[in-house]
Amino acid sequence: MKVRFIILAAAVAVLSTGCAKEVSTTKNDAAKRHLEIWMQNHHPSVKKTDPGIYILNDVPGTGKSVESYEEYPYIRFEYQSTDLDGNYKDYCDPEIAKQLGTYDETKFYGPSILSRNENGIIAGIEAMFDGMKVGGTRTAVIPGWLNTYKRYKTEEEYLKNVTGDNGIYTVKVVDVIKDIVKWETDSLEKYVHSIKPGLDSLKGGLYYIQTQAPKDTTGFKADTKILVNYTGRLLNGRVFDTSNADTAKVWNVYSSSRTYGPSTITVKDEWKKYYMGTGSSSSDEGNMIQGFAYAVSKMRTGEKGIVIFHSELGYGTKGSGDKIPSFSPLIFELELIGKSED
Repeated sequence: MKVRFIILAAAVAVLSTGCAKEVSTTKNDAAKRHLEIWMQNHHPSVKKTDPGIYILNDVPGTGKSVESYEEYPYIRFEYQSTDLDGNYKDYCDPEIAKQLGTYDETKFYGPSILSRNENGIIAGIEAMFDGMKVGGTRTAVIPGWLNTYKRYKTEEEYLKNVTGDNGIYTVKVVDVIKDIVKWETDSLEKYVHSIKPGLDSLKGGLYYIQTQAPKDTTGFKADTKILVNYTGRLLNGRVFDTSNADTAKVWNVYSSSRTYGPSTITVKDEWKKYYMGTGSSSSDEGNMIQGFAYAVSKMRTGEKGIVIFHSELGYGTKGSGDKIPSFSPLIFELELIGKSED
């Protein structure tokens, strides 16, 4: 009887295992459990909100509502982030950089502007903005699986498809923007008219102020090489690039690996094809930002001027490195020396 009982029990066990429902797991199961335990230990009363963030602190704003994505597709905000142990990962505050000993005079500090589409802002940050108003500040824990630009409908889908590091983020909404081109144009006009009232644009979003008349008004034929000195600035006056070594040293953007002096530009039959550098140039594509190239195409030997233009003619929605933020109007002080003798 004992032997028969053992065999029967084994058979039941096999059948039970064979009929059991398969447990669904994701590559983030362990990370999810770790975060849940961390939250229970540090913030036991905080509840998770959709699609999986934990709001730790919320100071309401009194301005426009951030919620309407269609009405305000761009958002201007300040931010900082740390890991769960409180170590800083990213920040836009120069005072934090100074405290950490990482302050860099060449880096841009201040509010960022992002497009609120899938390519402009990660899912976790977008979730933080839900219910906020301009002037509000919010701190939240964002799981690593929400550190993605792609949008999914449920937390389970994020867990299945995305991995990343957990973080604590603080955001302050500075402004919401309906029309980014108008916003930039208004900023440009305010700046331009503060230094030269009544100046009209040469091209949509581009202004030029001649500071020295040319010595020779003769134009340049295609494939002529010309020499140009330049200094690039943000609207706040900070220099981000220059061909002048002394200016670079003053603004702490000097690089010992670079050769300073007038830059060689190859003229083409169309300004968009202008090419900077001494290497070979393509007849079909230029390598200069459009606002810079357009201004140079209108200048003549001995002329000096200042060109100011919006980001669509510059570095656009992404900016350039940590010196030029997204959606930044730019200023260039230019001097066209003349033809290159090389």
